[in-house]
Amino acid sequence: NSQPHHVHTAAKALSDQYMTVSISSNQGQAIDQVHQQGNSCVIPAQGHTLKSNLLISGAKIYSDAAFKCAKVPGLPHGTTATGVGVFLSFFQDQAEVNVQIQASTQNTSSPLQAEALSLLFAAQVARRLQISRPTFLTDCLSLAKAAAARSVLADSTPWTIRTSLAEFFSFTNDLQAQVYHISREINGISHNVAHQVLRSLPEPDTSCFASAHTNMICPVVSLLSNFNFQGYVIHAVRCY
Repeated sequence: NSQPHHVHTAAKALSDQYMTVSISSNQGQAIDQVHQQGNSCVIPAQGHTLKSNLLISGAKIYSDAAFKCAKVPGLPHGTTATGVGVFLSFFQDQAEVNVQIQASTQNTSSPLQAEALSLLFAAQVARRLQISRPTFLTDCLSLAKAAAARSVLADSTPWTIRTSLAEFFSFTNDLQAQVYHISREINGISHNVAHQVLRSLPEPDTSCFASAHTNMICPVVSLLSNFNFQGYVIHAVRCY
């Protein structure tokens, strides 16, 4: 993203109603991508633009950031932080599981740094959930290229995100991960989650409606809600 994100003034806090809207939005995105596949059936090299998210099989992890977000609970008046949105889609016990996570972290001096922190958080989530062979998807092209290079020493890697990338590589070293750039339209859910007005409750707002987790304690909520992601605060987890 080349321009700072602006917090959606009309955005509502994450709710069951928002979850339903997101599901519909995701289905709509999938339909749109099917129509585009005819002209976009070639998978590009990692770090480049993926025209359709349906070209990739396996677990998909989308991330986005809200640069200088003022709607973070506990912030002194007039200060900002980074809003983080992550959306995961994977299969568990032959059933599809979707997870939306809303979090926040420290403020950054540039949108690129904010996006890098969001990608790093997504990697920590993947590691925590033990998701193997994930595909990380971001709408920040420069970040996707840098992450796909798998080296903080590459001349093309901006100095401002080398620390975050080094940690990203560490968390994904054993996951056999890949990274691609996608359009903002495909990345709509994580973008919306990152820009939602954050909840003011001290504990994360969690819920699970996943058919794969019927009659059991949701492993996603259990693993994420009580885990300390250093430098990040989780505000909401929606599993469905």
